[in-house]
Amino acid sequence: CEEDAAFGADMVSLVAELLQQEIVDRNGLLTEEYFEKGITIGGVVITQDYLQKLLLAKAAVAAGIEVLGKEYGILDFSEISRIYIAGGMGFTMSEDAAIRIGMFPETFRKKTVAVGNTSLAGAYYFARAKAAKEEAQELKRMARKINLARHPDFSKLYCDKMVFNIWS
Repeated sequence: CEEDAAFGADMVSLVAELLQQEIVDRNGLLTEEYFEKGITIGGVVITQDYLQKLLLAKAAVAAGIEVLGKEYGILDFSEISRIYIAGGMGFTMSEDAAIRIGMFPETFRKKTVAVGNTSLAGAYYFARAKAAKEEAQELKRMARKINLARHPDFSKLYCDKMVFNIWS
């Protein structure tokens, strides 16, 4: 899993670079020269298949951010002071590259913090401290479950985000 997370983070950076060099267009298509066989960068072969998978993931994350913002009444993401990125990918992913491909809005710049495996840390903390149990109960009371796939705005936002470097 850690290896997959690092590979995913590397792909974000590589694609951001390919977009800048105009080897990949905003629709995730390689230029004609590389379209059939892909392009090799640092021993990694980037193919149309990889680009399309990254584009799907990027669109889901970007659309999810917008849906969550709407659900919590945040219309201007510049109001957010800190964004915590959980999981292994957050440790190695370039904030700049995520912004350049349109995964994160520009207003997230210099606000993201990688927090690692938060589920494991939370379970450990919860198991070790009574105060944590009380805090967890309070968080549970405050939390809302939002099913992105069933949210009325998600599909349209997802389709809108199905291009690189787009944020509305």
